[in-house]
Amino acid sequence: MKSIEGPLNALLTRLTGPRALIEHQAFHKWRDVVGEKIAAVTEPEKIVSGVLYVRVRDHVWRNELMMMSGELVEKYRTLMGETVVKKIRFI
Repeated sequence: MKSIEGPLNALLTRLTGPRALIEHQAFHKWRDVVGEKIAAVTEPEKIVSGVLYVRVRDHVWRNELMMMSGELVEKYRTLMGETVVKKIRFI
């Protein structure tokens, strides 16, 4: 059975532009970047102009993640090979 990922990505790129597809992929890699424990208390909301907005369960986690944001941005660079996520805002 063939995967539809290639043709689907090509269609999405044509319809929305290459940047939108890359941002979509980054959005869905959140769990890979932060791991299960942090993913359980967070939910990515949107990416706007390289800023990833992430909803956090409570202020304690929010403060902890704010201190880790530089490290998380670097993990995105390593994982995706691009500067798709330039900053992370925890809300």
